Amino acid sequence: MAKRIVNILLAVYVLLLLAVAGPGLAGFHIYTVTSGSMEPAIPVASAIYVKEVPFENIHTGDIITYMINGDTAATHRVAEVHTADEAFITKGDANDTADAKPVSYTNVCGKVMFHIPYLGYGIALLQTGGGWLLLVSLGLLLFILDFLFSGGCREKEEQGKKEETGGAAGETAVTEGNRKEGKEGDICEEHTQ
Repeated sequence: MAKRIVNILLAVYVLLLLAVAGPGLAGFHIYTVTSGSMEPAIPVASAIYVKEVPFENIHTGDIITYMINGDTAATHRVAEVHTADEAFITKGDANDTADAKPVSYTNVCGKVMFHIPYLGYGIALLQTGGGWLLLVSLGLLLFILDFLFSGGCREKEEQGKKEETGGAAGETAVTEGNRKEGKEGDICEEHTQ
């Protein structure tokens, strides 16, 4: 049972690593949503996966991430496309009115391709020095637990059961004939205790 729990936690850990690191390899930029302006479509603390696209591939209704004043990212839906000056009028889904200032294509980081709710909390944690240490430590702990719970080639024997070679329960001479395959396919040697 403990081995199964460790395996599930290890799988979740690997999936989270892939969700954070994998998209970067595919050309995505990851941002964390910090306001409710796009709710309910994109909840606060969602991780959004943004991909750079040409101006022609951004249409009314698409969600884009863009820079405001050069250092703050915002994510809103495109309400209008102005082809002549390559700009957009944007609006947050939860906002009553459109944004006052048009967004120039040169300020657009990209189009939101998908989002994962609440993953932004983990990404925010990773942006701290302690977060990376925690991530690496957790990974090492899970791999160590996985190894320990795999039994390391140990087999449990039923109490009172005698070995085919004779002798008391649990006693076995170590010979070539005592080699067994473990449950995980490992070759194990039984040892006298």
